[in-house]
Amino acid sequence: MADPAYRARVQRFLGGDIRVDDLTRLFLYARAHSDGRACVREIGDFVAHQEERNKGIVTRDVRDWFLTTWFHTSHIGGPPPDARRLPANFTEVLSASFRRTPPNILRDQANLGHGDPNKLLRALAGKFVRNDDDTLSVSPNHTSAEMRLLNALMNITARPAFDDEQLHSELSDTLRSLGLLTKGEKVRFAELKPAITLYALSVMHNCVIRFEADRTATLKLAVAGDVLTIQAPVPANFPGVQGPVLISSSIFNTALPPRDHCRPELLNGDRPSATVELETPSLLLSPLL
Repeated sequence: MADPAYRARVQRFLGGDIRVDDLTRLFLYARAHSDGRACVREIGDFVAHQEERNKGIVTRDVRDWFLTTWFHTSHIGGPPPDARRLPANFTEVLSASFRRTPPNILRDQANLGHGDPNKLLRALAGKFVRNDDDTLSVSPNHTSAEMRLLNALMNITARPAFDDEQLHSELSDTLRSLGLLTKGEKVRFAELKPAITLYALSVMHNCVIRFEADRTATLKLAVAGDVLTIQAPVPANFPGVQGPVLISSSIFNTALPPRDHCRPELLNGDRPSATVELETPSLLLSPLL
C-alpha cells in the first residue's frame, strides 16, 4: 500500500505546488526503495551527504576521469606510451576508459564484431607482464583482437555518469513501483522534469567527491553547449607545467538552457562558486547569499 504522506507530496507536486522540501523527502524515500536504479539512489545520496561523497556512480566516474586524464596528459609533448613500460596501474586506466567509452563507439573503434567486450577486456588485462620496476609490458600472448581493444581504449572520452532523462525515468519508475504515481499521471509528471533536474543540480553543486584517499574534486554547476551541467574538475599532469592543471568533464548532463533557469547573477564566467538554491515556484536556480 502506498504511503499516504508521500502520495500527498506527489499529488501536490503534480498539481504544480512545487516545494523543495517535498523533493528532498521524495528523493530520500526513493533512495531507500530504488531497487537498483542507480541515478535515483545517487541523487538521494547527494541529498543525504552533501558535504562529501566517497562512493556511488559519480565518485566512480570522477575517479575514472582522473585516471584517464592523468595518463593521457602525462604524454602530451613527449614520446608516446611505451608498450614495454606502461604504468603499474595501467589495467585500472584501461578499465576506467572502458567504462567511459560508449559501447557503440568502442565496438566501431576496436572492430569487435559480436564479441563480448567485457570478456575481451578481462583477457587483455590478464596477459600483461609485470617488469622488475613494477611497470607493465604488452605480452606476445596478446591477440590481435585484444590489441585492437587496447588501442581503442587509448582514446580519451568525456562521457557523463548520467543525464536528466535517465534520472527522470528512474524516479518515475521508482514512484510507480511504490504506488505513489499512477500510470495516468506519467504525462503530467514528465512535464515537471525541469523541476526534478534543477533540484538535482542544486544538491550536486559544490559537493566534494573524494575519489582517492588523498584526492578530491568539487562538483560545479556549469554551462556546456548552452545547457546546464554538473562538471568535475580533476588535476592533470602536463609535462613541463609546474603544478597540476584542472580539467573538467561533465558528470551530469541536462537539456536545460541557463537563460531560462538561472538568475543572471548566479553565473559568473559560466562557473558559479556560490551555494545554489532552487527557488520555487519560479523554478530558477539562484545563489544562496
